[in-house]
Amino acid sequence: MNTWRRAGIAVAAILSSVAVAPAANAEGTMQISGLGLPGPGDCDAAADGVAPPDYILVMTGDLEGCLYGYVDLDTIQARPSGTYLDRGTEVFVSDADPIDRFWTTYTFTAKFTDDGQQSGRCQHPIVGGEGAFAGATGRLDFKDNILEGVAVDFSYRGHVAIR
Repeated sequence: MNTWRRAGIAVAAILSSVAVAPAANAEGTMQISGLGLPGPGDCDAAADGVAPPDYILVMTGDLEGCLYGYVDLDTIQARPSGTYLDRGTEVFVSDADPIDRFWTTYTFTAKFTDDGQQSGRCQHPIVGGEGAFAGATGRLDFKDNILEGVAVDFSYRGHVAIR
C-alpha cells in the first residue's frame, strides 16, 4: 500500500474518533483544539480499563473523551517564590466505539501567590496509542483558565500525527 493511501486511511480512522473533523494534511497530521473540564463527569477509570487516576479531565472539542492523569510525586517542585512544577503520564480514552486511546507524558508549571493560582500551563508529548491512534505522535499544550485564583478549565491545542 502506498504511503499516501496509508496516511489517508490513518487520518480517516482518527477523524472517526473526534467530534469535529479538524483539517488533516497529506502526511496524516491534524491540528486539534478544545477544552478540558475537571472530571469525573461521565468518565469512569475502571470501565475504561485504566488505574485510578490522580485527576480526570473531560475532554471536549476535537478530542471527545476522558484524560486520566498520573502525577510522578518524585518530580513535584514547589518553591517559596510560588513557582510549581510536576511531571507525569496520562492516557486519553475516546468516546468512540470501539475505544481509541493514546498516552502522553507531561510537564506542568504554574505560579501561585497568596491569592491562589495565577498561571498554569503544560506540555503533553504523545508517546503512543492504540486503535485509531496506533502509531500516534504529536503534542498537546494546555493553558489553565483561572478565575479568582482557581483553575476552572483548561484550553488545549496541538497536533496529532499518525505514521
